[in-house]
Amino acid sequence: MKADLLTVKELANYFKVSVGTVYYWANQRKIPVLKAGRHLRFSLGDVIESFDKHSKEEGFTGIKNSATSGGCSLTFEYGEDEDEGHTSL
Repeated sequence: MKADLLTVKELANYFKVSVGTVYYWANQRKIPVLKAGRHLRFSLGDVIESFDKHSKEEGFTGIKNSATSGGCSLTFEYGEDEDEGHTSL
């Protein structure tokens, strides 16, 4: 059984995105979601793993996970030039 399941709001706070963005990701099946009745729950490890998988499928070379004071900032890297090809979430 998965420990440390997060709510939509907790996941949004962790990644510093809106609640609507988390619902969008879940609806588009970009992140794995567990349903408990009407409620959605997320395993943080599974979500990060999913980001890594999707980023590689879309041609990104990797994800840098840099934790910041109780949150996370994801940076997708692609291309070969260090000054180009960075997108942050």
